[in-house]
Amino acid sequence: MFHDVETGKVKRPVKGQCLICNNPNPEFHTTLGASFCGVCWEVMKSGDDDQLGERIVWDE
Repeated sequence: MFHDVETGKVKRPVKGQCLICNNPNPEFHTTLGASFCGVCWEVMKSGDDDQLGERIVWDE
């Protein structure tokens, strides 16, 4: 589970979905069990925190 301290929002990983945007067809899977769609994977690799922040879908 991830917790944004500033906003109080929570993000829980769901098996079989992109960890960032909840895309149901993730393309990349890590050894730690996280999965990512191609777009989120590229955004993470670029290091663009602003764009990543726009893509994340918070649970609460």
